[in-house]
Amino acid sequence: TETSALVTSANKLKLFRQWAKFWDLSKPVLLEKSPPNMMWMRFLQAMLPNTHHLVISRHPIATSLAHQRWGACASIPLPILVRNWISQHKYMLDDSKRVSKFMFVRFEDFVMHPQRFLDQICQWMGLPQHTFKGITVSNSTNGKYMTEYRHIRETPRGQSQHEEMVNEFEHQLQAMALGYSMNDLDYLTTTNIDRPAFIKGL
Repeated sequence: TETSALVTSANKLKLFRQWAKFWDLSKPVLLEKSPPNMMWMRFLQAMLPNTHHLVISRHPIATSLAHQRWGACASIPLPILVRNWISQHKYMLDDSKRVSKFMFVRFEDFVMHPQRFLDQICQWMGLPQHTFKGITVSNSTNGKYMTEYRHIRETPRGQSQHEEMVNEFEHQLQAMALGYSMNDLDYLTTTNIDRPAFIKGL
C-alpha cells in the first residue's frame, strides 16, 4: 500500500524507467495492464500519483474456466479458482475506497455496448471521444464457457460441486454488488444496459 517502505523517490523513478521501456512516451496515455495491478492500486497510486485505475472483470465462472486453459492452472479445481476471484475482488473493492481515480466495468457489459463504455472511459480520463473504426468487438466470448459449464453440471459430481459453490459463494457475490451471481449464469452471455460502470474521480 501507500505505507510501503518501497514508496521512495528513487523507486518511483526506477519503476517509471522500467515501464517506459515498453511505452511510446509521445502518447498522451501510458498503459500498464498486468492483471495483478488490481491488487496494487494503493501502492501504484503512491508511486505514480496521476494514475487512473480501470478494472474490467467478468463472471467468476467464465474467468475460472478460462484460467484452467492455462498450463499453470489446468489442475486447479474450479472452486479454488472461484474462491481466488472473490478474494481478489473483495481486496480490489476495499482498495478502491482509498484511490482517487477508479472505474469498474463488467466485461459482459462492455462487449455488448462497447461504444457506450468507451465513451464513459474517455470522459472519465479526460480524453477525446474515440470510435471503434474498423474494429469488431465480439460479444460471444463467454458463450463457450457457459456451454462448458453446462456440460460440467450435467454430471452428478458437477451438479454437486455447483451446489456447494452456490452455498459458499453466492452470498459473497451479492454482498459485493458487482452484478454477478452463481445462480445467474445467463449473465455469461447477456447483459443489462441499465447496469452502469462504477466510477470514482470523474
